[in-house]
Amino acid sequence: MMTGSPAALLRNAITKRLGVRYRYRGTDDRGYDCSGFVWSVFKETGADYERGPARNLWLQLPAATGQETTQFGTLVFFNKLRHVGIVRDADTFYHASRRNGVKLSRFAGYWKRRITGFRRSPMATFPHHSMSAPIE
Repeated sequence: MMTGSPAALLRNAITKRLGVRYRYRGTDDRGYDCSGFVWSVFKETGADYERGPARNLWLQLPAATGQETTQFGTLVFFNKLRHVGIVRDADTFYHASRRNGVKLSRFAGYWKRRITGFRRSPMATFPHHSMSAPIE
């Protein structure tokens, strides 16, 4: 049985994957691609959805609007739906980078210019107040 707030569970699932290498179609600690990383952390925290490419998630989840776009757990999509990550706060997000594996990146510069949009977290049980605090 999982204990802790949904945000704490998600934070822990992400933290233990930081630094794991990139692997195409990877969904475990041998390596992750971007959607495999997102799927694995949300699966670990209790979200139940089928693993698929970023484009599928975009179609399945409702749009995040306003403040939701900067809340922890919101999904951020890039490069015409070819890449996905998890928002940490207004400035940063987690993702599986081809060069550096699972990492925290800044939106500024390169990534900001490539944002396609945002979708709500697959964890429908997340209360908004749990997701608004930045993760340290």
